[in-house]
Amino acid sequence: MNSPNNNFGLSSDEQTKAAALGQKLAYFVASLSATPEEKLEIIDLIQEMTLSQMEKLSQLVDEFYTESKTEVIEEKMKKALLAVKKDFEKKNEKTDTEFSEKLRQMEEELKK
Repeated sequence: MNSPNNNFGLSSDEQTKAAALGQKLAYFVASLSATPEEKLEIIDLIQEMTLSQMEKLSQLVDEFYTESKTEVIEEKMKKALLAVKKDFEKKNEKTDTEFSEKLRQMEEELKK
């Protein structure tokens, strides 16, 4: 029978680290586009992992999120830059039209 103070042979620091990794991995699992049953299966698997396995999985999660966020940021940045470019082109077109009109008016004034 397990006592409430069972530490699974881990030091206090290792217990703290395992708890933090477990929480981090739980957030990751919660964010997955998986069914609730699939998420529970993953959580069950994580609960069976050793501390070193949890650390390795955590590293993979970090890489996944870094790549995922980078893709999202790149997509948002691309859209924002395209919007700025389009706006800039519209303003330049308007400026070019206004400038051409002013040149035309200036030319007419000089011809008088």
